[in-house]
Amino acid sequence: MPADGLDQLRGFDAIYFGAVGHPSVPDHVSLWGLLIPIRRVSAVRLPQAGPPAQWCRLTRRGLSSPKYRLCIVRENNEGEYSEVGGRLYAHTDAEMAVQETVFTRRGCDRVMAYAFNLARTRRRHVTSATKSNGIIHTMPFWDERFSTVAQGFPGIRTDQYHIDILTAHFVRHPDWFDVVVASNLFGDILSDLGAAVVGSIGLAPSANLNPEPKM
Repeated sequence: MPADGLDQLRGFDAIYFGAVGHPSVPDHVSLWGLLIPIRRVSAVRLPQAGPPAQWCRLTRRGLSSPKYRLCIVRENNEGEYSEVGGRLYAHTDAEMAVQETVFTRRGCDRVMAYAFNLARTRRRHVTSATKSNGIIHTMPFWDERFSTVAQGFPGIRTDQYHIDILTAHFVRHPDWFDVVVASNLFGDILSDLGAAVVGSIGLAPSANLNPEPKM
């Protein structure tokens, strides 16, 4: 990407982003040097998975119905993809790498509020992806914020699942879900899985959105 690439993009309300990457370019270079800087001018990733193809898994299971459509709302600025961390003692036997996960109240609340507002236009159901039984600081905080934000949206049904069983339910019971809100890493995994369940990762549309658009 050109050095002024982000400045070139700033003047547009929307951009179309296609597939990128090349075998000669390490994945972390194309990701952190191109994709993530572009995504971080927004805060929400919104992949949707529906059954548009004749050969999708849902069709074969008799579940190909317009009401079985997943929408994953993924926090896109912080979480597990925070840039806090680094490497120590490079190229020695003591070499180590540290990556810090960062969850903020503002980051959690705005992505969750977006998910609840979206659910108002759909089937009024929001599921939270968590792992608070194993990740003892950030995910209990995520659960607390989900519970607090949910109080402001009466009439919206809620549930939450640990990410491991949630992935199983995506495959076995995709009809259970409407809007799923997740941290950066969990949303990344679930959006690809949801697309694969309906046939192919290339079939599910997605967008990076600002949940607080400036008028």
